[in-house]
Amino acid sequence: MSVPSSTPRKAAIYLRISLDREMDGLAIDRQREQCEAQWQVVETYVDQSKSATDRTKVRPAYDQMVADYKAGAFDAIICYDLDRLTRQPRQLEDWIDASELRGLALVTA
Repeated sequence: MSVPSSTPRKAAIYLRISLDREMDGLAIDRQREQCEAQWQVVETYVDQSKSATDRTKVRPAYDQMVADYKAGAFDAIICYDLDRLTRQPRQLEDWIDASELRGLALVTA
């Protein structure tokens, strides 16, 4: 199901960096700048210095984003690159299913 082009999409931005040694947020800021253009952003979720490689690691912002999506808070996810969103094939498949079956837009900067 696709959303008509005249309907403005509500977008969530997900930003993640695996390791931020300086914890200065500059890498996150660069991702944010490239993701914010031309979208009605309703929420930005940030997991700073959180790896997505190990599926047992907790990513609080990611988990909140999943819950918010399921609650209908947005219909588009913008991320710098898909590997910032997830490194887990099962999670990526869930997002692809949401895109194909529910019209979720997955956008990379």
